[in-house]
Amino acid sequence: AEIKRLDPLKEIRLTGPLGRMIDVLSSLGFPTRAVAIDTSTEALEGRVSVGAPVYSVDGDGVTPFNPFEAIGDMTTIVKELNGGTEADTNVYGEVWASSLHKAIDQTNELNTILSSLATDATFPDSGIGSQLEVIARLIKARAAMGVERDFFYLEMGGFDNHERIANFLGPQLSLLNSAITAFRSEMISQNLWNNVVMVQTTDFGRTLVPNSGAGTDHGWSGNNFVIGGALNGNRILGTYPPDLREGSDVNVGRGRLIPSLPYECIFNAVAEWMGINGTGLDEVLPNRKNFPSDKLYTAADFF
Repeated sequence: AEIKRLDPLKEIRLTGPLGRMIDVLSSLGFPTRAVAIDTSTEALEGRVSVGAPVYSVDGDGVTPFNPFEAIGDMTTIVKELNGGTEADTNVYGEVWASSLHKAIDQTNELNTILSSLATDATFPDSGIGSQLEVIARLIKARAAMGVERDFFYLEMGGFDNHERIANFLGPQLSLLNSAITAFRSEMISQNLWNNVVMVQTTDFGRTLVPNSGAGTDHGWSGNNFVIGGALNGNRILGTYPPDLREGSDVNVGRGRLIPSLPYECIFNAVAEWMGINGTGLDEVLPNRKNFPSDKLYTAADFF
């Protein structure tokens, strides 16, 4: 989905806005970390060998390599099989072996660190609750991991309601709300709520006009929320559509509205808040130059 890239002209291929933020911050000397929870995503990918590698962590935490030791000390065996340099070893084999050794060591180290940490807040027993609890524990481990700027990515499905939306949307939002409430409580307990920003995005908006199944179909424009302790919150930014009727200049049919702001407007403000300015913003958001300044929010607009 384009939201995971924010690079429609493919100027920096196979990268995402969060990964490009990490690249810029790493070049500025900030120790960074990228973690995807229960998934993999292009959003966290940066240029090869520039920023931080992307960790993929299970929603229940980190599983150590060979946790059940079915074949004795598997770690030693695997390292020996992918070990020492030989006369006929090529560079690809060397990179593979080095990466495998590093992945095993980092996984076991992270498992050890997280196993010793618990949250003060009680998280709900749900998929999104478990994911946010793992993120809270990873944040708590930032000092041990030597990290100053963390980037996390997670997903919550269940909103593509083409039928009976009234039956599903309320319970989904309730799950989301209880998980975010617990996460906020934990960040306050860690004295970090003012240092955290959550950005909600979606692959596509929804039609304002329901379909024959009492659901909604894929649309274009939509609403997004940004949450954090340092935000100047309790506000709705943007412009309300002047005319929602069929045939208006912003309605292309069945309530599919043309967006008035680009996704770049959100990430421009967040990138500035993270410490990125000038040409660094163009690196993070290569398409921002195609929008007038009044379509791009700044950190001062958000915080």
